Amino acid sequence: MSIFKDEMYKFITDEENFNLASEISELMPEVKERLINEFWDLVVKKLTQLDIKNEWDINYEENLFIDIYLKNKNWDCYFSLFDLKKNLFYGVYIDEGLDKSKGYKLLANTDFTLNMKKGSENSNWLYWKLQGENFNSSNTLKNIIPSKREDLVNIIATEYFDFINEGKELLIKLNK
Repeated sequence: MSIFKDEMYKFITDEENFNLASEISELMPEVKERLINEFWDLVVKKLTQLDIKNEWDINYEENLFIDIYLKNKNWDCYFSLFDLKKNLFYGVYIDEGLDKSKGYKLLANTDFTLNMKKGSENSNWLYWKLQGENFNSSNTLKNIIPSKREDLVNIIATEYFDFINEGKELLIKLNK
Protein backbone atom coordinates (compact mmCIF):
# COMPACT_ATOMS: atom_id res chain seq x y z
CA MET A 1 0.00 0.00 0.00
CA SER A 2 1.12 3.55 -0.68
CA ILE A 3 1.60 6.08 2.11
CA PHE A 4 -1.63 7.79 1.01
CA LYS A 5 -3.59 4.54 1.15
CA ASP A 6 -2.10 3.66 4.55
CA GLU A 7 -3.15 7.05 5.92
CA MET A 8 -6.63 6.74 4.40
CA TYR A 9 -6.96 3.27 5.92
CA LYS A 10 -6.10 4.65 9.36
CA PHE A 11 -8.50 7.56 8.88
CA ILE A 12 -11.40 5.46 7.61
CA THR A 13 -11.03 2.73 10.23
CA ASP A 14 -11.43 5.23 13.04
CA GLU A 15 -14.87 4.34 14.47
CA GLU A 16 -16.55 7.71 13.78
CA ASN A 17 -15.05 8.01 10.33
CA PHE A 18 -15.92 4.42 9.45
CA ASN A 19 -19.64 5.00 9.97
CA LEU A 20 -19.61 8.10 7.77
CA ALA A 21 -17.45 6.39 5.12
CA SER A 22 -19.85 3.42 5.05
CA GLU A 23 -22.85 5.69 4.49
CA ILE A 24 -21.05 7.62 1.76
CA SER A 25 -19.94 4.39 0.11
CA GLU A 26 -23.51 3.13 -0.04
CA LEU A 27 -24.69 6.37 -1.67
CA MET A 28 -21.91 6.62 -4.27
CA PRO A 29 -23.56 4.53 -7.04
CA GLU A 30 -26.68 6.71 -6.83
CA VAL A 31 -24.61 9.92 -6.69
CA LYS A 32 -22.55 8.79 -9.69
CA GLU A 33 -25.68 7.96 -11.70
CA ARG A 34 -27.23 11.34 -10.95
CA LEU A 35 -23.99 13.21 -11.74
CA ILE A 36 -23.76 11.48 -15.12
CA ASN A 37 -27.43 12.02 -16.01
CA GLU A 38 -27.35 15.71 -15.02
CA PHE A 39 -24.15 16.17 -17.00
CA TRP A 40 -25.64 14.70 -20.20
CA ASP A 41 -28.82 16.74 -19.74
CA LEU A 42 -26.60 19.83 -19.83
CA VAL A 43 -24.71 18.56 -22.91
CA VAL A 44 -28.03 18.11 -24.74
CA LYS A 45 -29.07 21.62 -23.71
CA LYS A 46 -25.74 23.00 -25.00
CA LEU A 47 -26.09 21.08 -28.30
CA THR A 48 -29.56 22.61 -28.69
CA GLN A 49 -28.05 26.08 -28.15
CA LEU A 50 -25.31 25.38 -30.70
CA ASP A 51 -27.92 24.29 -33.26
CA ILE A 52 -28.85 27.90 -34.08
CA LYS A 53 -30.40 26.94 -37.44
CA ASN A 54 -32.48 24.21 -35.76
CA GLU A 55 -31.21 21.66 -38.30
CA TRP A 56 -31.01 18.64 -36.04
CA ASP A 57 -33.32 16.35 -34.14
CA ILE A 58 -31.53 15.71 -30.86
CA ASN A 59 -32.63 12.42 -29.33
CA TYR A 60 -31.46 11.60 -25.83
CA GLU A 61 -32.10 8.10 -24.53
CA GLU A 62 -31.44 7.18 -20.93
CA ASN A 63 -31.02 3.45 -21.36
CA LEU A 64 -28.32 1.03 -20.29
CA PHE A 65 -25.69 3.18 -22.00
CA ILE A 66 -27.31 6.61 -22.49
CA ASP A 67 -27.11 7.69 -26.12
CA ILE A 68 -27.46 11.02 -27.88
CA TYR A 69 -28.39 10.92 -31.57
CA LEU A 70 -28.38 13.88 -33.91
CA LYS A 71 -30.08 13.43 -37.23
CA ASN A 72 -32.45 15.01 -39.65
CA LYS A 73 -35.92 13.56 -39.85
CA ASN A 74 -36.23 10.41 -41.96
CA TRP A 75 -32.48 9.71 -41.96
CA ASP A 76 -31.36 6.11 -41.63
CA CYS A 77 -27.77 7.09 -40.96
CA TYR A 78 -26.88 9.67 -38.34
CA PHE A 79 -24.43 10.95 -35.74
CA SER A 80 -24.29 9.39 -32.30
CA LEU A 81 -22.66 9.90 -28.93
CA PHE A 82 -22.70 6.47 -27.31
CA ASP A 83 -21.97 4.65 -24.06
CA LEU A 84 -22.18 7.84 -22.05
CA LYS A 85 -21.94 6.05 -18.70
CA LYS A 86 -18.58 4.47 -19.51
CA ASN A 87 -16.12 5.30 -22.29
CA LEU A 88 -17.46 8.02 -24.54
CA PHE A 89 -17.65 7.14 -28.25
CA TYR A 90 -19.00 9.13 -31.12
CA GLY A 91 -19.40 8.40 -34.77
CA VAL A 92 -21.69 7.60 -37.67
CA TYR A 93 -24.46 5.10 -36.91
CA ILE A 94 -26.83 3.33 -39.29
CA ASP A 95 -30.21 1.83 -38.46
CA GLU A 96 -30.33 -1.91 -38.01
CA GLY A 97 -30.81 -4.07 -41.08
CA LEU A 98 -29.69 -1.49 -43.64
CA ASP A 99 -26.94 -2.06 -46.20
CA LYS A 100 -23.72 -0.55 -44.90
CA SER A 101 -21.73 -0.91 -48.13
CA LYS A 102 -22.86 2.46 -49.53
CA GLY A 103 -21.85 4.13 -46.26
CA TYR A 104 -18.46 2.45 -46.18
CA LYS A 105 -17.78 3.47 -49.80
CA LEU A 106 -18.86 7.07 -49.34
CA LEU A 107 -17.05 7.61 -46.04
CA ALA A 108 -13.88 5.64 -46.77
CA ASN A 109 -10.66 7.59 -47.24
CA THR A 110 -12.19 10.96 -46.44
CA ASP A 111 -10.69 13.55 -44.14
CA PHE A 112 -13.80 13.13 -42.02
CA THR A 113 -13.04 9.47 -41.19
CA LEU A 114 -9.25 9.78 -41.18
CA ASN A 115 -8.91 9.34 -37.38
CA MET A 116 -11.85 6.99 -36.96
CA LYS A 117 -12.24 3.22 -36.83
CA LYS A 118 -14.43 1.39 -39.32
CA GLY A 119 -17.31 -0.48 -37.72
CA SER A 120 -17.49 -4.24 -38.11
CA GLU A 121 -20.01 -5.88 -40.43
CA ASN A 122 -22.13 -7.01 -37.44
CA SER A 123 -22.17 -3.52 -35.89
CA ASN A 124 -24.43 -0.57 -36.56
CA TRP A 125 -21.43 1.74 -36.48
CA LEU A 126 -20.09 2.76 -39.89
CA TYR A 127 -17.24 4.70 -38.32
CA TRP A 128 -16.55 5.57 -34.71
CA LYS A 129 -14.02 7.23 -32.47
CA LEU A 130 -13.23 6.94 -28.78
CA GLN A 131 -13.51 10.47 -27.38
CA GLY A 132 -11.33 9.89 -24.36
CA GLU A 133 -13.50 10.61 -21.33
CA ASN A 134 -14.22 7.61 -19.11
CA PHE A 135 -17.25 8.09 -16.87
CA ASN A 136 -16.13 5.24 -14.60
CA SER A 137 -12.99 7.21 -13.80
CA SER A 138 -12.83 9.31 -10.67
CA ASN A 139 -10.90 11.94 -12.68
CA THR A 140 -13.82 12.40 -15.07
CA LEU A 141 -16.39 12.29 -12.26
CA LYS A 142 -14.46 15.03 -10.43
CA ASN A 143 -14.83 17.16 -13.57
CA ILE A 144 -18.61 16.80 -13.68
CA ILE A 145 -19.48 17.76 -10.12
CA PRO A 146 -21.86 20.75 -10.24
CA SER A 147 -19.22 23.36 -9.47
CA LYS A 148 -16.88 22.17 -12.25
CA ARG A 149 -19.01 20.59 -14.99
CA GLU A 150 -19.58 23.63 -17.22
CA ASP A 151 -16.12 23.43 -18.82
CA LEU A 152 -16.47 19.77 -19.79
CA VAL A 153 -20.06 20.33 -21.01
CA ASN A 154 -18.77 23.05 -23.34
CA ILE A 155 -15.78 21.01 -24.51
CA ILE A 156 -17.77 17.87 -25.35
CA ALA A 157 -20.77 19.67 -26.89
CA THR A 158 -18.53 21.90 -29.04
CA GLU A 159 -16.27 19.04 -30.09
CA TYR A 160 -19.25 16.90 -31.03
CA PHE A 161 -21.05 19.72 -32.85
CA ASP A 162 -17.87 20.51 -34.84
CA PHE A 163 -17.64 16.80 -35.71
CA ILE A 164 -21.26 16.86 -36.92
CA ASN A 165 -20.76 19.94 -39.06
CA GLU A 166 -17.62 18.43 -40.56
CA GLY A 167 -19.49 15.29 -41.63
CA LYS A 168 -22.87 16.83 -42.44
CA GLU A 169 -22.47 16.95 -46.25
CA LEU A 170 -21.32 13.31 -46.35
CA LEU A 171 -24.33 12.19 -44.35
CA ILE A 172 -26.68 14.20 -46.55
CA LYS A 173 -25.33 12.23 -49.55
CA LEU A 174 -25.52 8.97 -47.63
CA ASN A 175 -29.16 9.50 -46.70
CA LYS A 176 -30.34 10.23 -50.28
